[in-house]
This record gives sequence, structure tokens and C-alpha cells, in this order.
Amino acid sequence: MYPNPTVKYQSLISPYVSRMEIFKCALDAKSAISYSLNMNLQNRSLKDVANPTHTVLIYEGHNGVVDYRHEGRAAIALADGHARLMTETEVKALIWKLPPPAPKKAPAKRRSGKKG
Repeated sequence: MYPNPTVKYQSLISPYVSRMEIFKCALDAKSAISYSLNMNLQNRSLKDVANPTHTVLIYEGHNGVVDYRHEGRAAIALADGHARLMTETEVKALIWKLPPPAPKKAPAKRRSGKKG
């Protein structure tokens, strides 16, 4: 499951990184953290992501607005784990929202085993 909105993704992955500075782009003068989790994935399962190679997981920017700081490109991490710098045209072609989750099936009613 991707984290719910009350949990900051940085706190979840901080045990696996050596320096917290990785969350800050050197070209970002405004923010302490330069990268945001795609809010549309929160509380969703990885199995809900039909195309992880084209689904945005983390992007350079805030509140759904991508910051193109690197000569017209932004750092984008995709749900399959790879990341790269992308142009605005490339970012617009990515998947940002998932379809609604499938309704949960009601459990099958059990028969009592009694004949009657």
C-alpha cells in the first residue's frame, strides 16, 4: 500500500537513505523538501497501478504543480522505481490518477450444512 495522507513518505524511507538532503534539490531556494508524493496514489495498493512504468510516484514540485528547474526538465520517479529528468511534454503524457478501486465483493454466504 502507498502511504495514507497523514504519513509523510520521507519518514517511511528515511531508514534507507544515508542523508536527508536527498529530499532537497540544490536549485530549490524556497522549500526544505523539493519532491512530493503523487497524492492520487495514497491509500492505494501497488496492484491498482496497471502501468507502473508510466505512473508518477514522486515528482519535483508541490501540490500537483511540477517544477521544471533543470533546463526545462523535472525529476520524476515512477511507480516501477525508475526516475529521470523529463520535459513538460513527457510529464503530461504520464499517468497521475488511477481508476477508482474495484468494489469489494461481499463474502459468500456459508451454508449451514443442515438439510431441511
